[in-house]
Amino acid sequence: MYSLNALEHHWLSTEQSFGDSFADCLAVFREMFRCASRVGSALTGRKALEPNCAFVLLTKVQNHASATFVLLKRGLLVDAALTCRNAVETSLLIELLAKEPPLCEAWSRGEQFRPSRVRKRLAELPSVSVGDMIIEVTPDEYEDARFAYDWMSRISHANVESVRHAAEQKGANNFELKIGGALSRPEIVAVTKVLGTCCLRALLTCAAVYAPELLHHRVFDEFRKQLHDVRVEVGA
Repeated sequence: MYSLNALEHHWLSTEQSFGDSFADCLAVFREMFRCASRVGSALTGRKALEPNCAFVLLTKVQNHASATFVLLKRGLLVDAALTCRNAVETSLLIELLAKEPPLCEAWSRGEQFRPSRVRKRLAELPSVSVGDMIIEVTPDEYEDARFAYDWMSRISHANVESVRHAAEQKGANNFELKIGGALSRPEIVAVTKVLGTCCLRALLTCAAVYAPELLHHRVFDEFRKQLHDVRVEVGA
């Protein structure tokens, strides 16, 4: 049986193991927050609607990312997938509003932008001109985002696939339930990669549209490098 004290002791042990075994994923989150802080600072104090929409949504992304990080390092992988999904859909909306600024007015009035609508529209905008700059993203990247979003939706809903991420089969008819969570590298890497990729693309888009002087800042290179260095298997 689990008590709150027992859970907290379990989480403390799990967090220590996460720090030892998932230094690569930890580095992604560290650079993600550092990069987001740099972009957010560049957006503060603006009077125009568009950068203010981006700033509000960027704050929302970082809150979801923070929740994802806390849940991952405690081994609560299904719940981390749920908060990661929220971060992904918000990151995609940041991209869309930056690429189509007139939509900011509709969003600020309360119009809802469903994730499927956002992904579909982004896939239709592989190339967007912003002043003297051209932002190019292949439609395949948004198809990858859709695939990842669907996977996170499946495992965060109360169905059999979700249970498989919270239990381990022991024999033909027995399962060990992971109450309080457990670390699993494939799922942790998947969530980290999905979140990092979508967040990096949103931050780069924000910088290109609202603060192009940031595009050559080393925070983007460091973020990209740490994201690239994450491997499913240690030492792979």
